[in-house]
Amino acid sequence: MSGETTKLNSQTTPSSQPADGRAVISCGVLLRFSSLNQSTESCDTQLSRIRSEAERDTIYRCTHANDRLVISDTHVWRGEAVSGRSQDRPELEAAKRAIRAKEIQALLVLDTSRAARRIKTLMSLVELADFYGCEVCFVLDRLSTGNPAHRKMLLMKGLIDETSNDMHAERTVAYMTARAEAGLSLGSLPYGYTSEATQTETRKGREVPSHFKIIIHAERSAIVRRIFSEYASGLGQGRIAKGLNQDGIPSPGQSHLRDGRVGGWSQRTVASILKNARYVGLWRWRMTKAVTNPDTGQRAFRARPQHEHVDMGPNGFIEDLRVVDGQTWEVVQRRIEETTRKRVTATDPSTRIFGQRKTSEADHILSGRLRCGGCGSNFVLVSGAHGGGYGCFQSHGKGTCPIHQTVQRVRVEAAVLQVVRGVLEDDAVVRAVADRYNALLRNQIGSGSVELDRLRHERDKQQTQAHRLVDYIAEGTASPTVRERLEQAEAQLSELSQKIVRLESARRDPLLLTSYAVRRRLGEVLALLEGDPVRARPVLAKLFPEPLRLHLVLSEGKRWGTYEVEGVVVVQANGEAGDSPVAKPFRVRAR
Repeated sequence: MSGETTKLNSQTTPSSQPADGRAVISCGVLLRFSSLNQSTESCDTQLSRIRSEAERDTIYRCTHANDRLVISDTHVWRGEAVSGRSQDRPELEAAKRAIRAKEIQALLVLDTSRAARRIKTLMSLVELADFYGCEVCFVLDRLSTGNPAHRKMLLMKGLIDETSNDMHAERTVAYMTARAEAGLSLGSLPYGYTSEATQTETRKGREVPSHFKIIIHAERSAIVRRIFSEYASGLGQGRIAKGLNQDGIPSPGQSHLRDGRVGGWSQRTVASILKNARYVGLWRWRMTKAVTNPDTGQRAFRARPQHEHVDMGPNGFIEDLRVVDGQTWEVVQRRIEETTRKRVTATDPSTRIFGQRKTSEADHILSGRLRCGGCGSNFVLVSGAHGGGYGCFQSHGKGTCPIHQTVQRVRVEAAVLQVVRGVLEDDAVVRAVADRYNALLRNQIGSGSVELDRLRHERDKQQTQAHRLVDYIAEGTASPTVRERLEQAEAQLSELSQKIVRLESARRDPLLLTSYAVRRRLGEVLALLEGDPVRARPVLAKLFPEPLRLHLVLSEGKRWGTYEVEGVVVVQANGEAGDSPVAKPFRVRAR
C-alpha cells in the first residue's frame, strides 16, 4: 500500500519523499458557508483551521495514516454564500472533477455540513471518492471514508445536517411570517417602492439597521401611475416602453445589467407592472414556492394553496401603499384579459403571430438568423402586414435603436435564397467542394495503412487462438464453454476479415466524389429551402453558421426601408457546413 502510494506521489509531487521518509499526499480542500453574515465560519476561517490541523498531523485518516498531508493552493475550492442544499454548486463540481482526474489523493472538509446539507449529495461525493481512490476526511467530525466503520456515522451525521437545515428553514419562515404580518419588508420590492429602517439591532457587536418599513418611492411611483394611465387610455405596452425609453427614464434593471445587454424598458417589463396587484394595495406573501426537478436539478415555481398565503395587512390590503386607484386597476385588468382572449382565439396570422403561438416551431426560415447592423440585436417580426415585416427588437420593442424602419419578410427571404441559389449552382463552388472532399478522403486513405496493419495483426491473433481451440476440441476434452469461446473467436475473425477487405478495397479503388453528385445533393438542399421552411431551418443554420447582418441603406422617412443583407454561405459536399467547407461571403440588397 505505502509503496504504491509513494510511486504515485513521485509522479505528481516533486518532493514526494521528504527527509523523514513519509510519503507526501496531495490534498484538496472543500470550503463553504451559506450566509455573508457567517464571518466566524467564513472560508478563510475554515481553511486556516484545516491547515493548522494538517500541520499538527491531527486529522484523522485511515488510508494515509502514516503519510504527510500537503494542501495545494490550486486545489482549494470555495463556496461563498451558497446553500448546502444545492446539488450543482460550482465548488463541489470542481472538487469532483479533480477527484476523477486523480489530481488529489485526499479531500479535506471541516465537517459534513460544509460538504452538503443533503444525504443524497453527501453520499454521492463519498461514493465518487471511493471509486477513484480518494479519501475524504471530515476534520471536526473525525470521520474518514477510508474507515468502513464510519459509514453509518456519515449517514447519521448527514441526516442530522439535513434535519437541522429543515428546522432552520422553518424558524426562518416563522420569523419572516411575523415580519410580513407586521407589514415590514422581506427583501426585494416592486418598482415604485423603497424601505427605511425603523429599529436597530446588535449583531456580533455591531449596530445594524433593522425592521424595514415599506414606503412609496415618490419618483418611481409616478412612473407606475403613468404606465397604468397610458395603458388604460388605449396605448399599447410596446408603445409605453418606447415612450419611457425616449424620455430617458431608467428601467428597473438598469442598475444591474449584465455584460452585453442593452438596457431600457421592454414590453415584458411593462406587462409585469400592469399585472402586479401590489400597486393597488394587495400585499400577500408566500403565494408561490420553489421546487427542484429531481431529474435536472433545475428550480421552478409553483402556486401555493390559498391557506398558506400570508396577509401583510388586514385581509391583505395596505391602503398606505396603494399607488393606483381601484377604477384604473379594473380598466387595465379588463383590457389585458380581453387582449389575451383575442390572441388565443385568433385565426388570422397577423393577430396570432403576436399572441400565443400555435406551435413551438418557427414559421419562417430566417427566424433567429437575422441581426441588426446598427446595435447587434435580433431582427424579429414586428408587423403582420404584407406577409409580415422584420424589425430591430431594440427599436420596436424598446425604442433604444435609431433604426425604426422594417423590411418585408418575403423580400429579405427572397434576397437570401437568391444568394444561396447562386452559390449552390455555381460550377466553381461545386468543383471546389468535390475537390476538397476528395482530398480529405485521400488523406484518410493514406493514413489508413496503420489501421490496416493493426487489423491484420488482430486477425492473425484470432486465427491462432481459433486453431488452438480446434486442437483442444479434437482431443476430446472440450467443455461447452470452450465450444462457445470457439464460436466467439470465429465471429470476431469473420468481422475482422470483412473490415480488412473493405479497407483494402477502398485503398485500391477509392470512391471519389464527382461534381455531378455534389450538384445533385446541393439541388436537393435548395429544393428543401424553397419548399419546406420548417424542415429547412436546420439546414439554413448550417449554411449560415454566423447570423446575417441587416444594414439600413435607404429609408426616405418611410416605414418600410431598404436593407443590405451581409453574411457568409458555408457549403460542404452534403450541402451543409462541416469539414473542409467552401465559404462565400456576400452582401445583397433587400428592398
